[in-house]
Amino acid sequence: VENNQDLLDVGRVQQLTVLFADIRNFTLLVQYLEPARLRLFLNSFFDMFTGIVFSHQGMLDKYMGDAALVIFGAPVQIDNPNIAAVSAAYQIMAEFEKLRHLWEEEENIFEKVGLGIGISRGSMFLGNVGSSKRLDYTVIGPDVNIAQRLASVSDSGQILLTDRVHATLSGDFSVKAENSMLLRGMVSEVSVYSLSVTHSKQKS
Repeated sequence: VENNQDLLDVGRVQQLTVLFADIRNFTLLVQYLEPARLRLFLNSFFDMFTGIVFSHQGMLDKYMGDAALVIFGAPVQIDNPNIAAVSAAYQIMAEFEKLRHLWEEEENIFEKVGLGIGISRGSMFLGNVGSSKRLDYTVIGPDVNIAQRLASVSDSGQILLTDRVHATLSGDFSVKAENSMLLRGMVSEVSVYSLSVTHSKQKS
């Protein structure tokens, strides 16, 4: 217990970029797909997802059912975490569409399935959170919640970014300014930009 108590002190506040990905219409998918098939699909998705994240030097924080949280900028230091995050998101979205089409050949329900991604940057705590009995190395901060909210309101095939992510991107990305959004649970509006990878518009 004493060792775990010491581990609770591991962590610090720093500027980081976070990516949150959320599968659209997953609740519908759960109702139509046998659990064993659903597990196979999720394993295929997360295997692809993790490989891309690691190739862009991101740290996978956690899987949450049909969603995933990724950190860029720590513990691995990279030159531009925003470009890494957006590049990873673009590749994830493109590969997800390939995976979705593959599954759609056998299960029509996948026509209604999509992926939304939110990316934000700001000051947040990265370190151990929990109790002396169970620790979780994770991030906490407003921008973690913003990334999650952006993923939840995005269209399928759409990546939503905050202004602090957009500010350091190069002209290689075709980004469109959106109307500012008052996200659920937030006290002020957030400036949002979008990057569309596919033309699907399925909502969750």
